[in-house]
Amino acid sequence: MDSIYQVSLSKKEVREQIDFLNESAVKYKSKDFTTANALAEKALDLAEKNSYSDGTAIAYRNLGIVSMNQGKYDDAQNHYNKALAVAKSPKVLGQIYGSIGRLKAEVSDFLGCVEYQFKALELFEKTQSYDLQYVTLSNIANTYIQLNEIEKYKEYKNKALAVKELVDKQKAPVVNILPTNKETPSEKPTNHDALAATYFEKKLEDKNDTEDPFKSSSNLLALGKINIQKGKFTQAKAQLTEALTLAQKIGNKILEADILKHFGDYYFALRSQTKSMDDLYLAIDYYKKALPTFIAEKQYLNATDSASNLGELYELLGDYKQANFYQKKAKELDDKVFTSSTKSSAQNIENQYLIKIKNQQLQIQQLELKSKEKQRLFLIVVALALAVLGSLFWYLSRVRKKRNIELRQLNEELDQANRVKTRFFSILNHDLRGPVSKIISYLQLQKHPEILDEETNKRLQEQTIDGAENLLTSMEDLLLWSKGQMENFKPAPKLIQIDDVFNDTKKVFSGYHNISFEYHNPEHVTLTTDIDYLKTIVRNLTSNAINVFTSTQNPTIVWKAWVEDEKVLLSIHDNGPGASLDKFKALYDENVVVGIKTGLGLHLIRDLAKAIGCEILVDSKINEGTTITLQF
Repeated sequence: MDSIYQVSLSKKEVREQIDFLNESAVKYKSKDFTTANALAEKALDLAEKNSYSDGTAIAYRNLGIVSMNQGKYDDAQNHYNKALAVAKSPKVLGQIYGSIGRLKAEVSDFLGCVEYQFKALELFEKTQSYDLQYVTLSNIANTYIQLNEIEKYKEYKNKALAVKELVDKQKAPVVNILPTNKETPSEKPTNHDALAATYFEKKLEDKNDTEDPFKSSSNLLALGKINIQKGKFTQAKAQLTEALTLAQKIGNKILEADILKHFGDYYFALRSQTKSMDDLYLAIDYYKKALPTFIAEKQYLNATDSASNLGELYELLGDYKQANFYQKKAKELDDKVFTSSTKSSAQNIENQYLIKIKNQQLQIQQLELKSKEKQRLFLIVVALALAVLGSLFWYLSRVRKKRNIELRQLNEELDQANRVKTRFFSILNHDLRGPVSKIISYLQLQKHPEILDEETNKRLQEQTIDGAENLLTSMEDLLLWSKGQMENFKPAPKLIQIDDVFNDTKKVFSGYHNISFEYHNPEHVTLTTDIDYLKTIVRNLTSNAINVFTSTQNPTIVWKAWVEDEKVLLSIHDNGPGASLDKFKALYDENVVVGIKTGLGLHLIRDLAKAIGCEILVDSKINEGTTITLQF
């Protein structure tokens, strides 16, 4: 450290000295924690004394990286928070966001990882930092692997490769990418064991890696995994033993726990050949040693795998009480990572990023339009200055006002058209996506005819035909509606029969044979309103009611129509689980944004009901069901 500090003093500018110390700290971030910390603290001291904000931020970030490599995640987060507080430049801020994203991944908070990686990507795109864009896009792709979003992984991996071409052309340096726990499906060939083993063996021969006990231990662990899979147990045990010695030497608890877990995998796999009870007990012992560390350090993927394997091992022993305990434990740990809303939340985070990018593009376009407008006004002023006669000035002024009025009208029409388009496509997505997905599911089943018996195939065939016919009806309704509404998104009221609306709903949802549908309209009620608006509202309410039946016995949906106090009322009741009124907030509050909790359907129902003067009443009771009433 002293030698590196002496070299830094040869730099003329203090900021160059600080940058050199920070760069040197990164080189020792995993091979020598003491040196890396000392260099980062020296850079921090100099940066604070010389009011160098970005130098201070990078020093704190380096301290956070070293803490994270040691498994001290709370310390790492504290350092990153301090870095965020002082960072000035977008590029440095993006680097800190990227490090926080990696920290989130380390503790299995993949949603947090996605959120911070997109924040980093936005800043790197602003600063045109292509090397950092490549790293961030690769990290986003790897995070989608953890969420089993293979298509998203491919999408962002391809974006990363496209940026890498620019990086290669510029010969820009590329830093290490966030590692993943899961295999990336498109990067490793089917027969990849030999290639992977050769790769890690070469890594162990690399001088830079052999000097770094963390990298050496990680490479030995990787080789051990491969040899376990190949059944080379003697080699695997030797490699895991050496890896464990290095991990214990550097005091990395997480790496040590990972190696202990793979000792468990080793004895589990070995037992399948030897049938030895000793191997079985050794596997249990190693998994139990690793599990508490994984849980304490929030390594939920490894923890889930360890608990699941313990459940299998105890089942082999015939100890079903312990087997059941660890199987439940595995489920609890898995739920910590993959909740029902995780993928939707990740999609929402991505959508927010895309919307922000589009808004920035619109702002640029608006600035360009304002610039052109200023140029036009300048030319008009010049023309007016050259005009001598008052009559010509008056004439030009009238022309200018007339054009401004026309421009405002065009802008209003354009804005209205955009709103119409947005609503129309929202309706298309919401009303048509479900039936199309069912048709696709049936077609996919046809690829494997052996899994369907003749009766099931015939029933699914009839359901698919009914679904396709209903889909065509829905498309015709929407297209006819859009044709009449594109000029102005306003309802066209006329006298309609509620029976016609109910009959339409019966056809649309005829494929749900497991649900009982009832329609009561003894008075044959009529109503003056826009039938297309009403059909869309009724379909969406019915679809929402269907979606709540996840575990309901004898699911039933009841539609009623009647007249009361000169008002026409329609109600839908389901015997589902019910919910709090907050779940229906989007039906009343226009400020509620579209998201995973509110859904598009409620916003669509609210807007259409408002357009036709319909009041919506909700009565939902937990474990009893929900009733929604439309009052005209």
